Amino acid sequence: MTKIIKQISYPLLFLLILVPSKGWIDLNLFQANILIVFVITLNLIYLRTPLIQYFKNLNARKFIHIDVVIFASIIFHFMVSQSINVFALSFLIIYFLSRLIWMQFRVPEEKIKIINAIMIFGFFLLFSVFLGFIEILSLKTNVFSSISVANYPNPIAKLFNHSKGFYYSYNATAYSLAFFYCSISFLLISYKYKRFLEGMTLIMLFLTQAKFAYLFIASIVLVNLLNRSNGRSFLILLGIAMILYIVFSHISVGLGNSLQLDDKYYYLTIFKNENFSVYLSLFSELKHKSFDFLVSIDLFRPNLNNLIIFLNHSEPHNLFISAYFFGGIIFLIALIFLILNALKKSIYAIKDKGFIEMNFFILFILLVVESLLWDSYDSLIFLLMLTFTNSYPYQTKSANQIKDSHL
Repeated sequence: MTKIIKQISYPLLFLLILVPSKGWIDLNLFQANILIVFVITLNLIYLRTPLIQYFKNLNARKFIHIDVVIFASIIFHFMVSQSINVFALSFLIIYFLSRLIWMQFRVPEEKIKIINAIMIFGFFLLFSVFLGFIEILSLKTNVFSSISVANYPNPIAKLFNHSKGFYYSYNATAYSLAFFYCSISFLLISYKYKRFLEGMTLIMLFLTQAKFAYLFIASIVLVNLLNRSNGRSFLILLGIAMILYIVFSHISVGLGNSLQLDDKYYYLTIFKNENFSVYLSLFSELKHKSFDFLVSIDLFRPNLNNLIIFLNHSEPHNLFISAYFFGGIIFLIALIFLILNALKKSIYAIKDKGFIEMNFFILFILLVVESLLWDSYDSLIFLLMLTFTNSYPYQTKSANQIKDSHL
């Protein structure tokens, strides 16, 4: 235990715990802005070696690096819009730190420290979700859990509340739990303990009652049923599951013959009979109104703050819509290119099999799908997965050649 304590990347541990928990800390303890700035500064100091190497690599490249396009496009957007927005700054800071973390991960001594930090983070996360479950059973408070709102379209959540732990949103809890589940393969512990941790993590995922948790659990069950022996079949079945997930996220179903009128989660009736009704959901409403807003503005000066006000103080719940409004069209194209490249690598890795990191590639694909329903631009977990996938060296069976694009 003493050895593990000495071999932990504490700056990364604080980053993993505090950045996703900022909303919960703001609500229940104190305003965490200064603390977050301190943790980010601490990580920049810790990552100073890969930071120097990062700029050396940019300077040595013959072609323009995608990161240069991303940074330049956001600066250009600031100049055109004549304002600096916090959304773009949040993306840049977290994206940049994520890049440096995976560069540090390649150093054997630092890799152990990062793995240990992720392990402690995972234990903290599991404990916090368990506290939420205990709170649900007591039915006295909702500090670590969320009470299901009336008419919320989740039949399971009507039986018991969402356990969210030290997070403001149970969805964010589910993303972090999924990340920890995928990281378990890296942990330097016995196979028996890994399986135990995986089982506990899946249980805690289910307790969040987040729709993404259901999708992730279904994907893990699917890949284990196929015994990782047929990547092509898995991808086909996963594709079907994701399409259904997207469709059913954009509609809500009401049972009985009564209509759900003027409700947050039931936007527009598209079908009705005496037994049930089908509605467009909140996600459909936000996208519809976002496009309505889009046609009424100067397309070269989009502003996410104005869109949020138009949406009654709600973000559009779509990474790509948000990215355009806070970064402009050039940034959006660069981000899409980066994501498509990572998706391509993920699909190749899953088809080739044999990677202990295979769950990471599955998780990244699922997070991209979730980003159609989620403003993931400032999510540490999403950007860690995006940069991990893009910087991962892989060897395809067909090419028999190491490919490392470092995009």
